[in-house]
Amino acid sequence: MEEKSLIRKMVEREIRKMAERESGGGGGGGGGGGDSGGLSCCFNRYVIITVLVIWGLGSLFNSCEEKKAKEQAEAYIEAAEQGDATAQFNLGKCYLEGKGLDEDHVEAVKWFHKSAEQGVADAQYYYGKCFFDGKGVDQNFANAVKWFNNAAVQGHADAQLNLGECFLEGRGVNENCAEAVLWFYKAAEQGKSEAVTKIQTIADKGTAAAQYYLGLCYLEGNGVEQDKATGGKWLHKAAEQGMEEALIWFQKAAAQGNSDAQYWLGKCYLEGKGVIENHQDAILWIRKAAKQGYAKAQVLLGGCYLRGKGVDVDYAEALNLFRKAANQGDAEGEYYCGLCYFEGKGVSENYDEAFKWFKKAAAQGNADAQYCLGKCYLEGKGVDAYKVEGVKWLQKAAEQNHEEAARLLKQ
Repeated sequence: MEEKSLIRKMVEREIRKMAERESGGGGGGGGGGGDSGGLSCCFNRYVIITVLVIWGLGSLFNSCEEKKAKEQAEAYIEAAEQGDATAQFNLGKCYLEGKGLDEDHVEAVKWFHKSAEQGVADAQYYYGKCFFDGKGVDQNFANAVKWFNNAAVQGHADAQLNLGECFLEGRGVNENCAEAVLWFYKAAEQGKSEAVTKIQTIADKGTAAAQYYLGLCYLEGNGVEQDKATGGKWLHKAAEQGMEEALIWFQKAAAQGNSDAQYWLGKCYLEGKGVIENHQDAILWIRKAAKQGYAKAQVLLGGCYLRGKGVDVDYAEALNLFRKAANQGDAEGEYYCGLCYFEGKGVSENYDEAFKWFKKAAAQGNADAQYCLGKCYLEGKGVDAYKVEGVKWLQKAAEQNHEEAARLLKQ
């Protein structure tokens, strides 16, 4: 009412001003002044009419919405009193949010409870949330967990997220990080990005279960944009800690021809992470991925030929594999191409070619390439000597904790 009165006063004031200008501007002034006054009056009339129209439409819209909300609430009351579970939940929300009814948290809890007892997952979640927040009922984390769990097992994403937080923080239940991660993952499967963030935080602390489920989130695009490379990396971290589920996932996916899984499984065997080190099995799976054009596998296999790990040393084959990866824009492949040309492995020594590949890889942030590029500038290999540029690239490498670059800068 105060808002309507204020608008009315503003309109009345503008009308008075307009009337005064019209009565005062008729006798004196030239034609130009009269025209200006007329235009001003027309503009004021337009403003007043616009304000009145907006005010009227707004009031009408609000009135209609309020009437509709009240009618809906009355319908919910009638159905809820007859035992309709959905109506009971909706009535609880009306009381909770003050829609169509006066806000009343105690009444909201009452109707959420009735609906929750009939198995409505939304009601179970809201009833649990009331206990968690102490809205309309005394705060009770144990009861919150009970009802979050009831809703969560029915697939309610928000309940799963909240239940995970309870397990993580030990509220209403014994603290259990693994259980928390499991519920966060279930919420992530339904697209809850907040759940992925929770898992990420735990994974960053080195928890294998979180690393495993975070890997699955990225591999499957659950709650986050699908990124198979990142997913494989996290599963590999979990496998490194001996998490059998991660290794089993790699084995199953690799057997089905998944190049990502073949690469990561081969890497596990090559490094003995989560499994007994076995170079023969490692080469088997890495080669399968490399044949499918998987750049990281091509680089890894090339490294095996370069060092004679699981295969006989073959510099020419190593360079061939590095070049395949480099031609796909893989920074590590570019770096190793440069290294082969620089050291004359599998090809005649060629500083110009080495410089070209180092520069490509360095531009992508490869620290080893930045170090080698810096040395090329300092020593004038493949490029005219240029100390300032050389130091610049050494500094970039050192910023990524490249020990040799840092040592060289101190000399």
